[in-house]
Amino acid sequence: MIDLIHIGDYKTGTSWFQKQVFPVHPELYYLDSGIHPEVVHLMHQLIDIRDLDFNPEVLRGRFADVLNDIDSQNRKIVISREALSGSYPAGDHAKRIAERLYAVFGKTKVLIVIREQFSMLKSIYSQYVKIGGTLSFEEFVYDPIVSPGVVEKLKYHKIIDAYVNIFGKENVFV
Repeated sequence: MIDLIHIGDYKTGTSWFQKQVFPVHPELYYLDSGIHPEVVHLMHQLIDIRDLDFNPEVLRGRFADVLNDIDSQNRKIVISREALSGSYPAGDHAKRIAERLYAVFGKTKVLIVIREQFSMLKSIYSQYVKIGGTLSFEEFVYDPIVSPGVVEKLKYHKIIDAYVNIFGKENVFV
């Protein structure tokens, strides 16, 4: 069904991969929401729908219907979303999303892209300032309201371990 899931964490070049690599790679078919708008709704259900409403069998069937209408020309099908790494900026629900991905797609290959932690933190802070944030860098890093859990998110081994435990070491690439 899906051959590769790109866990494109925010601020790790995900948009670049989505615009410059996946669409032009001769062996990959990028399931882009711009070309396949129905994918937006399916990804929303996968990531955001509340646990009581999540039904992996139904979602698997809906993805299969979309994929049946696509001529991927025998290329590997890739999905890529920043939100697969959890909510921004703290990464809440990352494990739940990993479990849902497995429930829908099974033992698929997973690519996790990370960024050096200090650079990542500076980038997150820069984004906060661009949208009007006024806290100093130090205040931002430790503020329990504005950026709860942002330092914990930078402990990449946690999300990597979760994916390895769910998908198997042989299927996870960092």
